[in-house]
Amino acid sequence: VRESFYTYHEKLKELKAILDASPSCVKVVDKNGSLVEMNDHGLRLIEANNFEEVKGANVYDLVVEEDRERFIELNNKVTSGENAHLVFKIRGLNRKERIMETYAAPIKLPNG
Repeated sequence: VRESFYTYHEKLKELKAILDASPSCVKVVDKNGSLVEMNDHGLRLIEANNFEEVKGANVYDLVVEEDRERFIELNNKVTSGENAHLVFKIRGLNRKERIMETYAAPIKLPNG
């Protein structure tokens, strides 16, 4: 059991390193818009110093008001099992605006 626990956590570390090396924002958002995970590039785009600063935050609050409803609709589609695509604008924690493009796909995590 100890060996499989070690292997599992080592694999998670490796996966996180791969995601953090990506030049794209990779994030996991739950059905309510709460941020579950985000790679380092995504954190830089939203102007966060680290994941703990934004863990559990509602990503809808980062989307500018005129794009927010479309982003919520995208998240609803994805959490209902569909793939989706959207171009939208965000406002980072330090208020800098960026145009984003997302390709989203549903994944079912062990915690639902």
